[in-house]
Amino acid sequence: MRTLVPIAEANSSSPQRVIIYSYEDGRSDYLNQFLWYSSRYAELAPDLSDLAAKLIRSEDAIFIVDKHSYGKLLQHVSPETLLRVRILGQSDNFMCFRVT
Repeated sequence: MRTLVPIAEANSSSPQRVIIYSYEDGRSDYLNQFLWYSSRYAELAPDLSDLAAKLIRSEDAIFIVDKHSYGKLLQHVSPETLLRVRILGQSDNFMCFRVT
């Protein structure tokens, strides 16, 4: 998270939410790490379906998603939504992207 927090903060304003998704194992430690290093509000998406819905509804959000789930997520959204995704950075295990 230390790699991605500066990227998320540089590409968002303080009232924006950062949506975090880390597999479907219910791990909240990535959210806790993000909150420790960041001044942004963040929330966990509970499952891939919810994450896809948030991505589709999003007007201007930042997402941090594990790389394995990122590949699955792209299969759940339309080509129009994919055109709105802009990758901002990545770490060994996570992707940080924005939906505009």
